[in-house]
Amino acid sequence: MTTHVTLEDALSNVDLLEELPLPDQQPCIEPPPSSIMYQANFDTNFEDRNAFVTGIARYIEQATVHSSMNEMLEEGHEYAVMLYTWRSCSRAIPQVKCNEQPNRVEIYEKTVEVLEPEVTKLMKFMYFQRKAIERFCSEVKRLCHAERRKDFVSEAYLLTLGKFINMFAVLDELKNMKCSVKNDHSAYKRAAQFLRKMADPQSIQESQNLSMFLANHNRITQCLHQQLEVIPGYEELLADIVNICVDYYENKMYLTPSEKHMLLKVMGFGLYLMDGNVSNIYKLDAKKRINLSKIDKFFKRPQPAAALRHRLLEQSLEQKMSELEEVRAEKTWHGEASHQLQVVPLFGDMQIELARYIKTSAHYEENKSKWTCTQSSISPQYNICEQMVQIRDDHIRFISELARYSNSEVVTGSGLDSQKSDEEYRELFDLALRGLQLLSKWSAHVMEVYSWKLVHPTDKFCNKDCPGTAEEYERATRYNYTSEEKFAFVEVIAMIKGLQVLMGRMESVFNQAIRNTIYAALQDFAQVTLREPLRQAVRKKKNVLISVLQAIRKTICDWEGGREPPNDPCLRGEKDPKGGFDIKVPRRAVGPSSTQACQWSPRALFHPTGGTQGRRGCRSLLYMVRTMLESLIADKSGSKKTLRSSLDGPIVLAIEDFHKQSFFFTHLLNISEALQQCCDLSQLWFREFFLELTMGRRIQFPIEMSMPWILTDHILETKEPSMMEYVLYPLDLYNDSAYYALTKFKKQFLYDEIEAEAIPLWPFPAVAAVERCGLKNKTKRCGFDSLCLVNLCFDQFVYKLADQIFAYYKAMAGSVLLDKRFRAECKNYGVIIPYPPSNRYETLLKQRHVQLLGRSIDLNRLITQRISAAMYKSLDQAISRFESEDLTSIVELEWLLEINRLTHRLLCKHMTLDSFDAMFREANHNVSAPYGRITLHVFWELNFDFLPNYCYNGSTNRFVRTAIPFTQEPQRDKPANVQPYYLYGSKFIHGMSVSDSWDLVLSEYKGFTEEEVGQQNPKEIADGCC
Repeated sequence: MTTHVTLEDALSNVDLLEELPLPDQQPCIEPPPSSIMYQANFDTNFEDRNAFVTGIARYIEQATVHSSMNEMLEEGHEYAVMLYTWRSCSRAIPQVKCNEQPNRVEIYEKTVEVLEPEVTKLMKFMYFQRKAIERFCSEVKRLCHAERRKDFVSEAYLLTLGKFINMFAVLDELKNMKCSVKNDHSAYKRAAQFLRKMADPQSIQESQNLSMFLANHNRITQCLHQQLEVIPGYEELLADIVNICVDYYENKMYLTPSEKHMLLKVMGFGLYLMDGNVSNIYKLDAKKRINLSKIDKFFKRPQPAAALRHRLLEQSLEQKMSELEEVRAEKTWHGEASHQLQVVPLFGDMQIELARYIKTSAHYEENKSKWTCTQSSISPQYNICEQMVQIRDDHIRFISELARYSNSEVVTGSGLDSQKSDEEYRELFDLALRGLQLLSKWSAHVMEVYSWKLVHPTDKFCNKDCPGTAEEYERATRYNYTSEEKFAFVEVIAMIKGLQVLMGRMESVFNQAIRNTIYAALQDFAQVTLREPLRQAVRKKKNVLISVLQAIRKTICDWEGGREPPNDPCLRGEKDPKGGFDIKVPRRAVGPSSTQACQWSPRALFHPTGGTQGRRGCRSLLYMVRTMLESLIADKSGSKKTLRSSLDGPIVLAIEDFHKQSFFFTHLLNISEALQQCCDLSQLWFREFFLELTMGRRIQFPIEMSMPWILTDHILETKEPSMMEYVLYPLDLYNDSAYYALTKFKKQFLYDEIEAEAIPLWPFPAVAAVERCGLKNKTKRCGFDSLCLVNLCFDQFVYKLADQIFAYYKAMAGSVLLDKRFRAECKNYGVIIPYPPSNRYETLLKQRHVQLLGRSIDLNRLITQRISAAMYKSLDQAISRFESEDLTSIVELEWLLEINRLTHRLLCKHMTLDSFDAMFREANHNVSAPYGRITLHVFWELNFDFLPNYCYNGSTNRFVRTAIPFTQEPQRDKPANVQPYYLYGSKFIHGMSVSDSWDLVLSEYKGFTEEEVGQQNPKEIADGCC
């Protein structure tokens, strides 16, 4: 039975063929595409806390407090985004010039209409900061109560309070920075007062309070400091917060760069809050309550390796040994200088000098000598060039190890189907964690160097290329990096994005290993390790310890038979039988829930399918488990005797080790999100702070000041072969920034600005438009305004890259065709004519689906279009050059055509061009006409120059120009000035250039005072006419 298919259905089926994936052998030299991203969110924010009835009640209550505080932190982040992305509205509103202006009422009404929603946001922000300060101080007051000072406070609780401190510091700095916020409120207030919008006393008072709040710098810090100082013993709690941050930072208990920088900011701002009229941080240091010398080392400028070596050469042996011991103690050798930072990112492109917190503290002046981090210094805090050897070594080692697993897990497809041992799963778990830590470390290096550069812009005295009229942001970005630093940036970014691709491919394998490892670690610890302390607690009748241990086991354990073995001797405090008590710990590929890592419900949390139910709420579970374990080994317990004293030394060490290892469980259970955060370099594009400094003179900065384009353009300008394959990686910074603008900042206008800078409106420009484009200078082109609205980064990238590729192959063709005997003779005379240095353009020419802002761009097609136009122009210039000279230049024309022919043949290996004959006929204007430009010019020269002015010499068989001309000199057009690659190739290649070599060779056929046409020329004339 035949099936009837309509024409519309047939055409739609054909259209569907375009959507079929066609995998190719394109080399991967770009980050993973992010047009569509899926990240499951398993964070319940402790909403499932009531399900963990087996846990300690006080920790469930603490989870409730955590939940509300996390919501407040999220709200604070929204206000931080609001302040950072604030663009002045009042500058765009027409101003009333005089009181007699007839439309002043209408202007004021429109001003109020436009600004009222924005002022309402500012009012809500003022109320929020009051509420946040009151909430923070109430928590501090509750924990500092005389009867609760000895109670155990979990690390998670202290870190949450530390996040509040960081939030206050960020919000205050953002409020201080944004002058446009104050200007907009002032414009609204003037208009509202004129229209009598604020007639009631309450509205007037609220407006006055908002004005004072916005006008006073450090208002949030001052209010926070004042309210804290009335709380007895507040410095003790802040000391605990600072100490936990010091401990986490020193032991690298962080994963993402933002977590690392948050710890440093909490240290600095925490010390500032502690040092006041009531408390003195130097007295606390004397009591060993805090360690200021350790914090000073964290905030101090790291020791440059070069300066250290120079100083060691001038010292005695004893001095050298003591110096090296000090350096080793401070961990500033072999790449550990990242522990020491002067400047850290605050928010977006805003930075903070950590020593500023120390300098502004109350008792700094009389204790200035105790600090080394406050000493003025302009040396870079981190020399990324000196660390490249270590970074490359770490990258090669990890890539090699990852490839070993990738080949067996991904290529052979054995990742999810095959069962592995616990040791194999643990190796993959450790590999994933080590990869995330490396990515985080490299990303932090890039951001820290970038932050330091923004705080310390260059000037015309430090950089001779920097003009005196350069803008602040231009001095901080465009002229503030050496060539080596730019290459180091590009290489590190390429390592980060390249490793992200490789780890993303193995995400499913890592997820399987992570869930198996975490499940096995928790079950082994709860069912096996905790048996012995439970046995001892039952035997010694330690009821409190028994309740905590039983709560942990009931929360975590997923028993083999569904319930705890009732005949377990440890439950009665008895020893195991001689044959041992067999406990079968199951193995499953599931992870804990988020409240469970705080607490565990065996049947609901260890879902046998290993699906999303098995990972739901993982933050809560891990919080409960870690908090209860921490209470066992804490120095405070709320009673005279701590629980730690009731445990044996080996058990304490085992609990501490497990507690430290389990810190990264939450990150690894969400490895997709963690991978994205560790590789996020979006802040390299944002520049709201510097736009604010322009006071409206700039709406946005040009691409010459944009870091993604600065790095990309540096590769193109230097033509460094080893960096050419990395040229697409800096462009991925636009993807990072666009993703951050939409998902974190949630600002459409920021995305639009990124899109406007990054990509052209029409990704595939017409050849005719490209032909009209000519290079006027390094950054602008003629005739392109009709194609794009703005000077776009990706278009400039394609334009420069296409020119370089064409010039490279043109120079290669010119070098290949250059006479070998001439090259050898030049070498005998000491003149070297080298071949063009090899470059890696082949890999770029294979890129057919470059991912940029959700678009898939065929780079090969774009380059092909421009090179095709360049080939037409090159042939046209060869013929035009012949038309501008006499008949003796026919030899030069033949060689130019041969060079173009070979160039065409080399390029056709990597792209699809029209046939050379078709291009030549079009350039010669004889596609349909019987005679081309060459034929017409030959006919013209024969009739008006050659036949009247040349005579034949029978002795030499040559035509020689007569001494006395018989006709007037023919009028010829002057040849156009074009780039060397349109003729013979590159102009300068180390020694003698290819163009100069060809000029010298072809000068034998023309250019003499007595011009001659020999035996070879009639053949060239005939070939040219044909």
